[in-house]
Amino acid sequence: MDNRARSGIFQEHDLGLIRAFADQAAVAIDNAQLFENLQASNRELQEAYQATLEGWVQALDMRDKETEGHTQRVTILTERLARSMGVDGVELVNITRGALLHDIGKMAIPDVILLKPGKLTEE
Repeated sequence: MDNRARSGIFQEHDLGLIRAFADQAAVAIDNAQLFENLQASNRELQEAYQATLEGWVQALDMRDKETEGHTQRVTILTERLARSMGVDGVELVNITRGALLHDIGKMAIPDVILLKPGKLTEE
């Protein structure tokens, strides 16, 4: 065997194939990192959304002391009921969020109406 003809394990004609594999590996690594970053951003967005909903619930509770804790109680009961019905995953999250938001319309009602003692008048 001629040592001059062979300088390593791979021959010159193998370099193109090796480069192609290396390029594909680099693209796969970049894609994995992008996907991981996207998942992390999505988690952060979901957490921020949940915190916003819970902040609105707290604002409702502070506004009307008489019904304080009502939304949390409704949410807990709704989640229990949904779970007992076999709801899970994204559907459970959406149902729970819906329960959190069930009284959100109160935010737009003026205190003079929302907190009025006695019956409402025609006015």
